[in-house]
Amino acid sequence: LVALDAGTLHTTNAGEPYRTSQKRNAAQHQAVRRLTRAIDHDISQGGPTRALRRFNTDPARTLLDPVEQDQLRGRIANGYLLMGKPDAARDLALVAVKRSGDRAPMAGWAGGLAAWQAKDYKQAAWFFEHTARSPHVNV
Repeated sequence: LVALDAGTLHTTNAGEPYRTSQKRNAAQHQAVRRLTRAIDHDISQGGPTRALRRFNTDPARTLLDPVEQDQLRGRIANGYLLMGKPDAARDLALVAVKRSGDRAPMAGWAGGLAAWQAKDYKQAAWFFEHTARSPHVNV
């Protein structure tokens, strides 16, 4: 399970957590946690499109740094993959990995699996390489 809390992306059984340099007050931390939990809930209920809509429209998104945004995109991309929508997963993962690289390992993983399913092995390798090099990988 992954959760944003106090400027740190916490992961279980993981490498070092990503730490944002973004400064937030208590209300902003609470807004970020609320957004993250709502997105996770949407995904768990089979609604990655709802999660993406929430991500794109919630004002708390502006409180996230670019890497945190891309980490959430990676989680949503994984939701698309699990719902049998590999094209949507791949497109969203590509945006995240191009900007945040190995700092968004879930995006690399979801994008790699989606590219593999499409038999685009070169792109799959590119995605997987970013995940493999990440110090923030869940194992």
